Amino acid sequence: MIAEWDEYKKVADEKFGKHKAHLLMSNDRFTAIDWRRPGSSDYFVSFIVDRKLGSLIIHGDLGDCIAAWNHAVTVADIKQYVKDVPYFMKKFQCSSDRFVFETDTVLDCIINNLFNSDEEIYDYFTDREEYLRFREELYSEVDASIKNGEDFFPTEHLVELVTDVYDDAWEMLHECGAMISPRVYLWAIGFVMACDQLGM
Repeated sequence: MIAEWDEYKKVADEKFGKHKAHLLMSNDRFTAIDWRRPGSSDYFVSFIVDRKLGSLIIHGDLGDCIAAWNHAVTVADIKQYVKDVPYFMKKFQCSSDRFVFETDTVLDCIINNLFNSDEEIYDYFTDREEYLRFREELYSEVDASIKNGEDFFPTEHLVELVTDVYDDAWEMLHECGAMISPRVYLWAIGFVMACDQLGM
């Protein structure tokens, strides 16, 4: 995850480089930060920390999120928590799309879940051409199952294709090939950048 953080930090530096953090409120319970480029609402983000309940609310151009730790926290605690993006995601109570899907990645994931090795592939299919036809049909169904790159709803035929190979394969389809959305990294990195700017 460090490589992804570093990759998205470069994106954040570009998108958020001119942003200024404004502390809207800070009391015994809440900290509210407005973070935007002066005179613009492009890529604006609002962060609200409820220290008593241990929650972070994110709202803005990059979507929305509520994450809850369910124990008292400090802003410094949350800065550390969000740096572990998979852990941060486990705390989401609700959010805009948290995953993205690409046809090739989902296809590879399905193939890897159905077959442990190339030998298993060629044991299952009578010849290479049969496997390539299967893969092409699978690709077409995966592509039809992905909506706007953010939603993956397996078609009925995709479910049939994978369950013909392995009866319980439908169980892995819903998360197969899911990649963490760039927005999640930008929420986390943006929060850290805004807090750093305010000396928090």
